[in-house]
Amino acid sequence: MLQTLRAIPGYAEFLRSGLALTPANFGIKYVRWPYDPAVSAGGGLTSSVPSRWQSELDGRIGWIRAFDPSLHGRYAGGSFVQVGMTSEASSVPYGRMEGGTWYQGMLRADGSYDWSKLDLLLASAQAKGCRVLMSIGAQGEYYDGTRHTEYPLPTGEYRSLDPDAYYARWIKFLDALLDRGGDRIAGIEVANEPGKLVRRNTVIGPGWTESLSIKCRILKQLVRAKRLQTLVVSPPFQGGEYGEVKAFLTASAAGPALYGVDGTGSVGRDWIDVCAHHLYGNFADRAAGGSTAAIDAAGFNDVAADAAYPANTTFADILAKAAGVRSNAIAGGWRGPLWNTEFNCTGSVGTSAWCPRKLTQSGFERVIMQAMIGSFLGGFDLAVWYAADHPALGLFDNTGSVPVGEPADWYFKAPDNTARGAAALASVIGILTAGEFAGGRTDGYPWFASGARPLVSKTGVFI
Repeated sequence: MLQTLRAIPGYAEFLRSGLALTPANFGIKYVRWPYDPAVSAGGGLTSSVPSRWQSELDGRIGWIRAFDPSLHGRYAGGSFVQVGMTSEASSVPYGRMEGGTWYQGMLRADGSYDWSKLDLLLASAQAKGCRVLMSIGAQGEYYDGTRHTEYPLPTGEYRSLDPDAYYARWIKFLDALLDRGGDRIAGIEVANEPGKLVRRNTVIGPGWTESLSIKCRILKQLVRAKRLQTLVVSPPFQGGEYGEVKAFLTASAAGPALYGVDGTGSVGRDWIDVCAHHLYGNFADRAAGGSTAAIDAAGFNDVAADAAYPANTTFADILAKAAGVRSNAIAGGWRGPLWNTEFNCTGSVGTSAWCPRKLTQSGFERVIMQAMIGSFLGGFDLAVWYAADHPALGLFDNTGSVPVGEPADWYFKAPDNTARGAAALASVIGILTAGEFAGGRTDGYPWFASGARPLVSKTGVFI
């Protein structure tokens, strides 16, 4: 494989960069922790068909980014409150979600807590030698296909109606979460891909972007008070949402006081340890006769899909996205580490039958390599691959029977059909951590320090 990879776009640049990578620079992300059985409508863990842990990745990765357990849980229609859906225009109607049926999140309606999934996640990740980055989904909004909808906390508080009650509950929840998880939770993102939340400041009025800064401030204050090492990671935006990065970093964190500090005069960047983004690209071109149309027509594990994919320019697109994020982070006053906490090799989801499993393992390795080196050469210290539990995103096949307890249109139809994609990802990480890059140069990449250097967080915490 290595000889073949030397010819792909970006690989020579990576060899010259002198980056020294370890498993701590890599992670995977799931919608649900793979040991976790499916949930039933009553919130119980009832399925006898747990998802398959991708054992090919054992020893290759240092991080798990967990999307569940979340603050809210999952709406009965199948959607998490925190799912991104960031491409829709913010001019569509705004409304509030009232009622509805939920799968249980960590915060129950009566104000008590359900830590069953959290305990499972932390113990399982520890057994695998992985740190946990939790994305707890506190943006409280979603796009339901017709309007941007604000959800209350499970206990009923809307931020826009009663911010004092809302933040009081937020403080109480975070206090309990940190007491339960402690330093076993290595990092927390308070929200996931909240681009449309930021854009509400223009469409509806101020306060939405600021809510993210306030939540990060409160989290950081609690982490400090408890003397934990848990990192506060910025709410990651995605793809070309460059202006949103700057908007968050410069948004006021003034709000409810905690320990006598109300955040007056401070902004989002003052309360985070890491600035995160999701480097999804626009390289899945669906033009008639284009490369992705050729992938659509290909079979599964088909060299025809491999032949179609180079025109999607994975490396160049992700490198360009990284540059856009980096320049806006700098404009927002950020000088700390950048993490890519979710990405993969597709720029489109659910629009047709194409998915990475159509590639051969060799083809998949090449595409993953292009995406990975684009992220690292773009200046991001951590690359978290969306592993993922959906065939249009990553390693799972969309064939077979729906596991007991899962909605018919949801993920994990064939949790055992992951070996080929997982093996491809493991192979790429193995090559990138093999150590052949030490002693290289940084020609053409001035944002790196001169000479070879390890990729380590500027906080000195996670490696």
